[in-house]
Amino acid sequence: MAGGVDAVPIGEMTVSIFRHVRPRKMLAALERAGVTIEKAGEGIWRMGISGPICVPTQVVVTSQLPSGYEAFKILARGAKREDVVKVLEEAYGTRSEHLSAILRVSMAANMELYRRLEEEGPMRDVFESIFHKELAEKEAKGIKEGRKEGRLDIISRMLGHGMSPQQVADVTALPVAEILACIPKP
Repeated sequence: MAGGVDAVPIGEMTVSIFRHVRPRKMLAALERAGVTIEKAGEGIWRMGISGPICVPTQVVVTSQLPSGYEAFKILARGAKREDVVKVLEEAYGTRSEHLSAILRVSMAANMELYRRLEEEGPMRDVFESIFHKELAEKEAKGIKEGRKEGRLDIISRMLGHGMSPQQVADVTALPVAEILACIPKP
């Protein structure tokens, strides 16, 4: 986050807990502990927590949110396919860092659903549009790792054919230390 620790003053923060179903036992335990809980809207319960540092806290029950809140509905486990598709389609062609962050959280909570969606032809284009940067970085990393593995394989073969580490270094123009690092330890 740009700006460091105090970039957002504590008085301007809110902690939000996203759940697919209402955490009844947790909320009941909080009420027994003296926390006041009030319904702030469809699917949203706010907690009155006080103390030396008071950060407003709310529980968002995604399955109870009304239409129009799909970006929030997909944050918890149990996201509905149609909600995810709607958010992905709205995000198609955009380069929003905030939306990418929401989708990353949603993907972590709903891995199997996203796997199925990614396999679908039309959705593949949407994924590539939204996550183009991540996909490019992943591809570049794969190429780099592939080159490294290939280089290690060649060095191992050269050493296996009786070449000394110095000879391999001369042929490959790599430092002798890197060649020595490729020799398996007994």
